Amino acid sequence: MANYLNSILLLLKMNKLAIIIPLLFIAILFVGSKFYKKGEWNDGFLDIKQVNAIRGFCAIGILLHHLSQRTAASWLDSRYIIHGLDFFVDMGYIFVGIFIFVSGYGLYKSYKNKENYFDGYFTKRLFPVVLAYIVTSLIYYLYKGISSTYTWYVFAIGYCYIVFYIAFKNIKNEYLSLLVILLSLGLYCCFCKFMMFGGWWYNAIGLFFVGLVFAKFEKYIVKFFKKFYIPLLFITLILMFVCKYYGQHYESVIYNVTKESLYDSYSILIILYRFLAATFFALLIILISLKFKFGNKVLSFYNSISLEFYLIQGLFVHAFSYSYFDVIKPIYYIKNVILYTIVVFVLATLSAFIINYVDKKIVEFWHYFKQREEYEIAYVKKGLKKLFIVMSVVLVLYLVVYGAIGIISDKKTKNSIKEYTDKYITYTDVDGKKMAAYIVGDGKDTLVIMSGNDDPCPTLSMRYLADELSTDYKVVVLDYLGTGFSDDSTTNRTSKNIAYEIHEALQGLGINKKYILVPEYFSGIYAQEYVKKYKDEVKAVIAIESKVSSEWMDVARSSGMSIMEYNKCGQRDSVLNYCLARFLNFTGIDELVWPLIKPYYISGLDKSEQEIAKYLVFNRIYNSTYVNEAKYKYDNLVKSNSAQYPRNKYIIDILTYSNVSKLKDMGINLEEAHAKACFDRARHKVEYVYDIYKCFFREPGKMKEVINKSIDYIK
Repeated sequence: MANYLNSILLLLKMNKLAIIIPLLFIAILFVGSKFYKKGEWNDGFLDIKQVNAIRGFCAIGILLHHLSQRTAASWLDSRYIIHGLDFFVDMGYIFVGIFIFVSGYGLYKSYKNKENYFDGYFTKRLFPVVLAYIVTSLIYYLYKGISSTYTWYVFAIGYCYIVFYIAFKNIKNEYLSLLVILLSLGLYCCFCKFMMFGGWWYNAIGLFFVGLVFAKFEKYIVKFFKKFYIPLLFITLILMFVCKYYGQHYESVIYNVTKESLYDSYSILIILYRFLAATFFALLIILISLKFKFGNKVLSFYNSISLEFYLIQGLFVHAFSYSYFDVIKPIYYIKNVILYTIVVFVLATLSAFIINYVDKKIVEFWHYFKQREEYEIAYVKKGLKKLFIVMSVVLVLYLVVYGAIGIISDKKTKNSIKEYTDKYITYTDVDGKKMAAYIVGDGKDTLVIMSGNDDPCPTLSMRYLADELSTDYKVVVLDYLGTGFSDDSTTNRTSKNIAYEIHEALQGLGINKKYILVPEYFSGIYAQEYVKKYKDEVKAVIAIESKVSSEWMDVARSSGMSIMEYNKCGQRDSVLNYCLARFLNFTGIDELVWPLIKPYYISGLDKSEQEIAKYLVFNRIYNSTYVNEAKYKYDNLVKSNSAQYPRNKYIIDILTYSNVSKLKDMGINLEEAHAKACFDRARHKVEYVYDIYKCFFREPGKMKEVINKSIDYIK
């Protein structure tokens, strides 16, 4: 906390605007307000006019927050930091929390006080929100072909509206309704966290439930507030800043966390502290409202256009900042923070007013249409109902037909798989599991091809490359456990376990003389572990577009995420891919998807092999083993970072020109990253190809030339 106070004092010395602007902003709330003396209270502390003023105040605060992220945020390049709006950098979720709080409060009050409240509920609540979203998104798209950056709120508040409708429309017991909403909001938070959405998606979503609870027990809560007003005012203010501090503190700490358990714990703490900070701010506003009746009509105006004002402001926030959506240059970079604020404020206000006017006219037309054309609407509804029934029947028939075709096809494919494995595959035992291998050729040197983690069946996809190489070498292609024709794995996919399994397989296949490892993509990490453990058995490594730890770390940092965030995103994608593959396979939709992706898998394969490839793509590429491998990816990378290839081992990296160029544009030296993975730089060499994928599957002869050149270097 002392450091926090020192940073504030230092900031104030740097720029007086950092204190003047927040004070002016707070003063706006009290312009034209009425103060109630001791013993007097504002009984309309949350009536329509009061709430409108509060929401208008927070709408302006949100704009200042967005401006501060482009001028004063600590993560910006120091060349572009302009102090003045520093107070607002970490205040966005607190202001948004008020909107969510009063939404919950207002819904409950309306539900209790209005008869037949749920009649036309979605037209009144959701339609204006969705309409504003569509109109503003269209403007963004027409301007630069982009999307709005602040539309998360539409989905969050829309979710709250739907959950409220389901709970209070269908459940008579209000306590049970509140429980359902609480659990639904918890589910929303879990989904956002799993999807790695930014914390703003769910920092303050719990305020919806707080608003409902406050509305239900308002009489008792307000009585308590009045009884202990002064101490509650100070306690709430202090707790708000304490929680805000810890939320911000852990946000900075988590960026450098390298342990997943700590990352998960700190992530939860950040959300908890920020939720509490937003809650205490809402309570603070209520306490202030009990003593002040706000009368600033300007704030009420901004409330009336608040949604459009919020959605459209991103266009101008970015258009006049130092970069436009991080990719497109600004219209004009305004360096003066006051002028920048005024320009964005004026343009966002004018645009929001016009959009709000258009939205209102559309809503009015919709209501007019509903009232005047009831017959036509009923006719349309009837037609839509019939269309829905027809589509449902078609969908069911599709699932039944393709399900039956799938069963027949799978049976036929399994027969083809047996024929293929009998003809080409050699099995070996690895701790009671069968590992498949394709072995061809009888040359002096033995190449062990270790395919990447996105290959569903290396012994099928790499067979033609192996055949091309077999005229000069003995070639072994392995299906790791959990891929291709091998059994599924029951062990964690650590580098240590995978290296052990490969070694056991090679021993079982009688490949125990000095051989050359040929790892591709992420197998480069496993090759490092393998050479470390069995260096006397490995003659050299020819790594084809393989990954090394430093490269992966640099790519993660260039994404703007922390290392652990980047890793968690990879884990999330693996689970989503797994679920999607299972869904496509179960529903039979894989029959429709396959023609789109099969060019990547069938190059050179005959018809029966194409069917095998299709089966393996949807059953083996994204399975539980793949998900487990993604879980251990970061640990494997960290361990490989300190496990350089040992001295006296030749390491040749075959890289793609386009990939090298792309990473150089990101500030990453790919050749140097791979060289650092070698203990003996003198024995490291880099070869280049234009298109590794093409060489692998369509022109294996070119890959053979590069490998021959690499082996000549080794000799």
